[in-house]
Amino acid sequence: MKIRNGFVSNSSSSSFIALAFDVKNVESPFEKIADMLGEKKDFDKKVQEYLSRDYYSEDDMDEIHREVYWELDIERSKGVRLLQGSEDGVGKDEKVLAIMVAETDSYGGGDFSDGEIVLDDSNSDYIMAKELRDVINPEASIKIKYGTRCC
Repeated sequence: MKIRNGFVSNSSSSSFIALAFDVKNVESPFEKIADMLGEKKDFDKKVQEYLSRDYYSEDDMDEIHREVYWELDIERSKGVRLLQGSEDGVGKDEKVLAIMVAETDSYGGGDFSDGEIVLDDSNSDYIMAKELRDVINPEASIKIKYGTRCC
């Protein structure tokens, strides 16, 4: 029998189309995102739990916010993703908040065979993108992002 030691990966990918805006220079946007998505109470409670642990302090706030954000799975439940770097399907130095409009996966889920997306105030994804952008980074442009990311 052969046993492999070291890194083993069962990689899968997802292609996506999203409405996105830059958050690269926004300091720890996770708290603002949680607030905008109606998850602030749970977010704050979890942050306090992290701060009560002996190995965390106020100096670790960015790390705590990131951990709490992922632990609560805020973005998946709302279709909002924070994409950072090439594994997330954006540029190496990019950090964008994305509202996923369409996704496929390597297991045959979804397709982009035809369709259209109207970008005006009748589209709930567009409204969400504008509301999040206005609070998190008002100077940022909302863009259509597409790519393939690891998942």
